[in-house]
Amino acid sequence: MKKLGLKIKIRVPGNEDLSARRWWALALWVLFFVLSCYCTLGVDFLGQPLEWTKNNILPWEYYPFWVIAILAYIGCMCLYPPKLKKRTIQIVSTLMVVWMIFEAVRVFTVPTTPFAITLPRPINGAGTVTKVYAAKLSDLMMDFSDEVLWVLLLFSIFTLSRPLIGRIGIKIFLWFAIAVCLVCIFYTYAPSQIDAYHQVIDFFTGVSPNLPDIKGFFPEKNSFAVALFIGLLSTMMLNADHPRAWLYVPLMLYFGITIMLSGCKTLMAILVVFTPIYMIWRLAITYSAHPVRNSLTVGVCVLGLAALGVLFATQGHIEGTFFNRVLNGLQGLIQQGSQTMNSRWNIWQTAMTVYSYSPFRMIFGWGYRAGEQLSMQFQSIWSFETQRSTHSGMLDILLRWGAIGGIGFIGMLALTTHEYLDLSRSGRTGLAVEMAIVMALLIIYSVDESKMPFYRDTTSLILLVVSVCPAMAFNDGGKDIEEVLI
Repeated sequence: MKKLGLKIKIRVPGNEDLSARRWWALALWVLFFVLSCYCTLGVDFLGQPLEWTKNNILPWEYYPFWVIAILAYIGCMCLYPPKLKKRTIQIVSTLMVVWMIFEAVRVFTVPTTPFAITLPRPINGAGTVTKVYAAKLSDLMMDFSDEVLWVLLLFSIFTLSRPLIGRIGIKIFLWFAIAVCLVCIFYTYAPSQIDAYHQVIDFFTGVSPNLPDIKGFFPEKNSFAVALFIGLLSTMMLNADHPRAWLYVPLMLYFGITIMLSGCKTLMAILVVFTPIYMIWRLAITYSAHPVRNSLTVGVCVLGLAALGVLFATQGHIEGTFFNRVLNGLQGLIQQGSQTMNSRWNIWQTAMTVYSYSPFRMIFGWGYRAGEQLSMQFQSIWSFETQRSTHSGMLDILLRWGAIGGIGFIGMLALTTHEYLDLSRSGRTGLAVEMAIVMALLIIYSVDESKMPFYRDTTSLILLVVSVCPAMAFNDGGKDIEEVLI
């Protein structure tokens, strides 16, 4: 029989350890990761009523889980120790100890007796404002304990992502994240929730002046949107490793459209800019394998956008038409976004004022909990709302870890970039570039949200696994081979 000559690429993975010891060690690492997320979240789940927005966990609830997390980590390392050179172990251990010394200096120099902190007024005029503040010793201890978990987690991710988590482990994690996100979306279709989608349509068609919040079972819309964002990134990672357009593209569109409907303006703006870039990138690198499909996709997109442009240009200015109502809705959305940015600008100014309290705090920061508490105290004077975060990952790092934290963040980015380059040198340049694009996207996102890799909060820990672990787990020594279809 004559061969058609149609070729496809098949990924042949490298050798992955499937021993029972590896799976037990991975189970312990997952337990350690989950408990680290629980501890850093800081929410008192046993208290009533449950307050998601407050860092109010009590020591008697916190430390049993912290101890279990440490034991799980020790068990994981004993079962599956990382294979590092002696000199590398010495360097890494020294860096970890130095970092924890910095953390001790940072945290335990915050006074536990009331002291007056006077700051210049950054908003609405000159003058100063004085607040009396005293940190709780239990909060400082939990802050230091959180940092221990955080440092150990970073070490395990950079040393065990490839041998322990591996391709199978990271794919299970990514698919689990996708499944959770789908459950989150399906919950919004419940009778008690579905009306919010009708209100979104009313907003964009000029019936209602207010954009509703679609938040599912989350406390607010931004948390719902970032959960879907994690699902979107997980889908991108799976598609980058093993492209399956028929499966992953519909999922990405589903997550993207739901994010656009959620009312989270930061992610809406990011997706408007990022989606065309991602599409162009994917069409370019897959054109040689799918020239007809990609050409048709480009043609349909160009014609569709051109048709929409003509319709909005000709009908958008006519009062009462559908396109006019949509344009009015978009203008209302931009106005709301401007009001949101004004509020966040106040929070950013407050955070920078607290950060620059003294040269010592500018170098070391206030620590996670004290920085949060001080920022919220002054936000209550200068802002319309109080936020646990500063609504900017970059500012959060400076406020809580100071210039030292900024240097540490740059160091983590450098290590991640090295992993991307290593992935590229192994012959997977396309995958490396796509992961670098995702990391750049997360950094841009962190300008306006306190969610970013290498930042110590629960959502950021998940983003860290989604964006960094695949670079090492997918670099397993496998290779692409071409197979001719019969």
